[in-house]
Amino acid sequence: MAITRYTSILALLLLGACASERVDFSKLPQDMFGPGQDIDNSARIEASRAFDSDVPPLMSVAQRARAMAEVEFLGGELNSGGEWSNLAGITQAEMLQARQEVRDALGIAPTARSQQIVDALLAVSRTENAAAQAAAVTSPIFTLSPQATLDHIQNARLPRTRHALGDAGR
Repeated sequence: MAITRYTSILALLLLGACASERVDFSKLPQDMFGPGQDIDNSARIEASRAFDSDVPPLMSVAQRARAMAEVEFLGGELNSGGEWSNLAGITQAEMLQARQEVRDALGIAPTARSQQIVDALLAVSRTENAAAQAAAVTSPIFTLSPQATLDHIQNARLPRTRHALGDAGR
């Protein structure tokens, strides 16, 4: 068990070292959390609430898509330096793993850019209409069918994401 834990830590450190070379960034709308709100911290708090349990909470597809867009954004933002330069390297690496966990769960193409992912997930989050949500995930960045993608948004279990968001909040 100890070997597995140390292997995981080593993998995270190596991921962090590689990630510092090139991280894909995205932006969230300036008014997403209301006027004058700190976007980074608001995204972290909101996403943490959405993923604070092993079992997906009873949330709509729109709410889960928004939280997943926030994780995508935070994966880049927390690795951008600036106000996050004092964040532990392991936490930065964990956020990149969380971002990848979300991408894998949704069947997102490896060539997809972070802003494309954020934009598509926010489009899903802006409506409760199933047809409009399905249209938002017909982009080539999604490799699953629209219905499968929406099912994964609704039901994905994201333990790494939960853990990373918890660490980012400390």
